[in-house]
Amino acid sequence: MKIEGFTVFGDSELVVQQVRNLYQTKQSRLKAYRNEILDLIDNFFLAFNINFIPRSENQQADSLAISASNLRPPLPFKLKSDVSLRCRPSIHYNVKYCQVFQDDCELKRFLVIMRTFTNPHF
Repeated sequence: MKIEGFTVFGDSELVVQQVRNLYQTKQSRLKAYRNEILDLIDNFFLAFNINFIPRSENQQADSLAISASNLRPPLPFKLKSDVSLRCRPSIHYNVKYCQVFQDDCELKRFLVIMRTFTNPHF
């Protein structure tokens, strides 16, 4: 059973046109992501539409995404949670080109938060 219709709005014209197969995807890592998206569309949707929306018209969604990416849980964190950390991207490719964190300080902050999730008394 497939979803009858699904509409996506994106603020990257390049990505939107690549998913539509109107622009070439040259970089191998981005090709892997695009191919994964196209496979998901074929497997789960009867109709799929992706539209470009300029960032200037997408400020609320952009603000929410930025806020969510900067969200820090309160310390000490009281809820016990199981957290698993995957040290690889969702699409497999040469790991030497993968950069998840900007610098070591950002990685250290992330690890402190993860330890807090797994051990509230850290």
